Amino acid sequence: MNVDRLNHLITILEEAAAKEKRFYMGAWGKLDERDPNICSTAACALGTAAMNKQCIEDGLVMMAFYDNDDERITWPLTDRTAWDRAFAAMAEGYGVDLVPHYDEREGFAAGMEYYEINEEQANYLFDPSCYEGSTWDIRPYDVVKHVLRVLDGHLVDADDSEYDDDDDEQATPTEGFVE
Repeated sequence: MNVDRLNHLITILEEAAAKEKRFYMGAWGKLDERDPNICSTAACALGTAAMNKQCIEDGLVMMAFYDNDDERITWPLTDRTAWDRAFAAMAEGYGVDLVPHYDEREGFAAGMEYYEINEEQANYLFDPSCYEGSTWDIRPYDVVKHVLRVLDGHLVDADDSEYDDDDDEQATPTEGFVE
């Protein structure tokens, strides 16, 4: 378990709550129509982390993608130009999806690798079904409580195997989420 990164996740979530950033545990990231005066992206805990400067520098990055005929167009959302590209693709009628990536993994698998936690802990932190209420009712401080429990050893022995691409399929951007 990477204690420093989990503590940084707490900081990220506390800042998101203090700034009243849009938070939605039902999607990795959700783009709405662009309003130049506000951030129109809502994200879950892992998605919020994947848009944090320190996390990006450490390799956890929110990726944008859409399908164009038989080709998947993918790029990292690491600067203003990349975000403008996402909004331009939306304006052209493409459904742009967002998903966190780390070390060639995406979604829950990216969270497992980045935070060095097991699958049960990743689900406990990032799966909205592990919280009470609807996906819109879950607040950053609810996730902070879960992170603190994981740091205290919750589910540490549940599954200590690392994510194995040979045995399991990698998570898809919408797996476990409702849009």
